[in-house]
Amino acid sequence: MRRFRLALIVAIYVAVVSHLTPVGAQPPAGPPPAPPAPPAPVPAAPPATSADEKAGVLAETVGLLASLQLYQSYLNIGLLADAKAEGVYDAAIAAPLLGSVVTPLAKVEAQLTKLAALPLPVDDAAALAKLLKITKLVRTQGTELEAFWQTGVMDHARRYEAARREAWRELNALLKLEDTTTDEIPAPRAVAPKQ
Repeated sequence: MRRFRLALIVAIYVAVVSHLTPVGAQPPAGPPPAPPAPPAPVPAAPPATSADEKAGVLAETVGLLASLQLYQSYLNIGLLADAKAEGVYDAAIAAPLLGSVVTPLAKVEAQLTKLAALPLPVDDAAALAKLLKITKLVRTQGTELEAFWQTGVMDHARRYEAARREAWRELNALLKLEDTTTDEIPAPRAVAPKQ
């Protein structure tokens, strides 16, 4: 679990830092800055030598990438729901954006299902089962939101909300996003009126 948290922190750091440096930015005029001091040598981890060690690294990587993709999809669906509800996006813009989030989830689910059919260690099989459960919840969240936007039928809105809450509980348990003692999602705050 410690390696997973470290990998998650590194992935988030890389994502944030890569967005801070503009692409194609020109260096400032003047003399070039002094080269930075070389970093202190970091002892390299010994390479995985056995097939079991390599499979463990592969399983960890797949788990990390799938978890982050599911979390990002969960966030994107929620942001799109809020943006449409607040009038930031109309249906013509929001629906295709939502489709671009929901459609890949079917592919993710199919690949995870193929992986689940392989002979896996018990821990990996259990982790994969959690990922599949979350994938289905996030996909249901998105498809129910699409159906609600298309029909206006409140049953779709209720199923969207139920899937959203359950997906949050599962993602939170998997990624340790919040240290909470309840299953409640924090209530949204009121939006200040536009001036």
